[in-house]
Amino acid sequence: MHIGEEQQQGDFAVAIGTNWFHYLCAKQGLDPDITFRQRFQERYQGRIQGPLALDARRAGGFSEAGLLCLQACIDQNPSPQRNHEMAEKTRHV
Repeated sequence: MHIGEEQQQGDFAVAIGTNWFHYLCAKQGLDPDITFRQRFQERYQGRIQGPLALDARRAGGFSEAGLLCLQACIDQNPSPQRNHEMAEKTRHV
């Protein structure tokens, strides 16, 4: 499999998940952007590594609001430099 093929499969998988999520939200009368943000904040306990594949996510149907939600989580991650500085401080204590 080539990189281009992997990208296409990734776009396709994102599109399927996004369409399914939008379908379920519509069926329940929910706003998909608000619901995504709420569910994400309630359930995601990990750390998102950037950078996001913005073009691929947009091609798969991600909204700008959904991308902003993900980007906000990345922005909250401690920077590698800050992690290193904290490790240095605690090592000398």
